[in-house]
Amino acid sequence: MSKLSTKNSELYIVDNSTETKLGNLTDFSLDVAASTIDVSVLSTEWGSNIVGTKSGSGSFTVLVDSEDTVLSTLETAMFAGAALDFAFYPQGKTSGKPKLTFKAYLSAYNTSAAVNAALSIAISYVVDGAVTSGTVSA
Repeated sequence: MSKLSTKNSELYIVDNSTETKLGNLTDFSLDVAASTIDVSVLSTEWGSNIVGTKSGSGSFTVLVDSEDTVLSTLETAMFAGAALDFAFYPQGKTSGKPKLTFKAYLSAYNTSAAVNAALSIAISYVVDGAVTSGTVSA
């Protein structure tokens, strides 16, 4: 089985079908979970469960670039409590490759500065609604 590189991964903010790329993305994570509901009954030794609601959350980090206007969009959304639409391309925007889309509220905005390191912002988010999995169309 061949391994997949993430070197072409891209994250975009989507506004009215216009995608704006987050430049200088260093990492990205999307965690999707399904809650379980215990439906066990007394007449059996084994537990039984059904799936309840699904939820998503994650984080990403960007290096600060004074010419990158997308950072101000993220900051404004964070402090205004506004949701943003995102599109993530884990293998780039090549036709046929996977694409994940979701709406999310930013839940943390952490600016980090250190000796011998580039200024960065780590952002955490909570998905609002469904995560849609698809493929890049031509």
